[in-house]
This record gives sequence, C-alpha cells and structure tokens, in this order.
Amino acid sequence: MGKYLVLFPIVAFAWFIILTVLLTFLAKTRSLDSILLVSMSVLAAIRVTAHYNVDLSRDFSKMLPFALLGVFLIDISYFSIPASMHALQQTSAQMDSVVYYLVFIIGLEFLLRIL
Repeated sequence: MGKYLVLFPIVAFAWFIILTVLLTFLAKTRSLDSILLVSMSVLAAIRVTAHYNVDLSRDFSKMLPFALLGVFLIDISYFSIPASMHALQQTSAQMDSVVYYLVFIIGLEFLLRIL
C-alpha cells in the first residue's frame, strides 16, 4: 500500500513537471495557471484510464508526445525559448498551486486504489 501512496504519486508528479515544461515551451499565449491545469488534467485522465483499461491508458499516453510534436512541426513559431523561460521562472510564485496538485495526485491515487 505504501508504494501506491508514495512511489506512484512521486513518479506521476515527475511526469506532471515534464509535461508542464513541454507545454510551456509550446504555449505562447497561455498563462502558467492554465498550463498547470491542463497538465494535471491529462495526467489524471491517464491515471484513471490506467485503472479502467491499461491499453487505453497506454494509447492515450503515447498519443500526447505525437500531438506535441505535430504542433511543433506544423508551426515552429509556437516555440519561443525566452517566453518559455520567463514562464518557467514564474513557477516559484505558483508553488502553492503545485503543492495542491501534488496533494491531488496522492488523493486521486488513494481513491483509485480504494475503488
């Protein structure tokens, strides 16, 4: 039970950070709050589908990198390093939201394990 309440949320939170960074590099008009929300929504959807149907979860998680790559290849202007670095520097101001998302991941994993 400990690995489900400690290990899985830590791994999921690491993927949340990776997904947030990737989306930050591709989003030029989105605020950091909305990027964090989208990242957590995608991560929660993948975790819920993993408990429902593992193959569906795998397909969903494989589709995301290809979608990000497609956006990058279609319009290279979405990729702005200075704007992305500025947005990532704002994460220190959003640490309370990031902590709430970590608590949400732990709660979601706990709820899915109970169900």
